[in-house]
Amino acid sequence: MPTLPLQAEIPSVKAHWQVHGRARLYSSEWVNLEQWDVELPDGSRIPDHHVVTYPRQAVGVVAFSQDGQVLLIKHYRFQTNVTNWEIPAGGLDGMETALSAAQRELAEETGYSAQELSYLGYYHPSQGSSNQIFHVVVAKGLQQTGLPHDENETMDCRWFPISQVKQAILAQQMVDGFSLTALLWAFLDS
Repeated sequence: MPTLPLQAEIPSVKAHWQVHGRARLYSSEWVNLEQWDVELPDGSRIPDHHVVTYPRQAVGVVAFSQDGQVLLIKHYRFQTNVTNWEIPAGGLDGMETALSAAQRELAEETGYSAQELSYLGYYHPSQGSSNQIFHVVVAKGLQQTGLPHDENETMDCRWFPISQVKQAILAQQMVDGFSLTALLWAFLDS
């Protein structure tokens, strides 16, 4: 199988955009909108390039049972008016690590804790317009320690066979980008 090069090979081309200035247009605890003055590799300028910045990173948890099932939560997203099955996920608080945030989010949204957490990595879900960072963690050795206590996010919580999750992905019954990326990454890694 061919491998992808880690860096694109483009000879003799100035490859970096240069940022000459930033102005904050809107700020909240969830999201910021900034206007950047950028110079493109060809020397042209965009004085009003808009960038969405996020004050917090996020973590998603792909939780596997010993018998090969995946734990998902049912969540309503008012922004898109979609009710969907998703992985447990949320923002990192303060100086929290991705692993500690994963354990906390898992407990809050599902009522389970994991004996084993492994970090898959991170990615930028929309790097053309934002600095957002999503971390992906795999959880194993789950034990139910209570009930989901995030009543604003978890409508239901269930275990699904991996084959059923894959079918739902292929049938576009799962449309949450964070869940799609994390599940497919975890399936490839297992």
